[in-house]
Amino acid sequence: MKNFKLLFAVGFLAVTLALGACKKYEEGPAVSLRTKKARVTGSWVVAKFIKNGENIPDLKTAGYVDFIMSFYRDKTGKFTYGKFVDNFEWDFTDKKNAIKIRAIRKKKWTEYTILKLQNNEMWLRFEKEGQTRELHYVKI
Repeated sequence: MKNFKLLFAVGFLAVTLALGACKKYEEGPAVSLRTKKARVTGSWVVAKFIKNGENIPDLKTAGYVDFIMSFYRDKTGKFTYGKFVDNFEWDFTDKKNAIKIRAIRKKKWTEYTILKLQNNEMWLRFEKEGQTRELHYVKI
């Protein structure tokens, strides 16, 4: 019985360490039963905006009030900003550590590094005009 408890404890520790080492995104999650595509699919609003490491509390001045980004399973999507609507296509990068998005009317893809991807929370980081920007989204 003593050997069984020891073996169980060692096995549990090994699994815990292995799962912790498999963490795909900086901020998590370590493990998810949902696919990455299923977690991305849905409509999102900006809850927090960080520019060059500094929290910008006024989302209106930053241009993210009334901004909704909707991802569909067929890898298309829609930006809604007030009354303005624009369609886009999206995909994961090869290693699924980033999402690339391209407005239908544009040729260039913009890549967003995924920092956190949970069913109801997604954090993305990108570069714009030489500045590092981070958007924390919540699902609506």
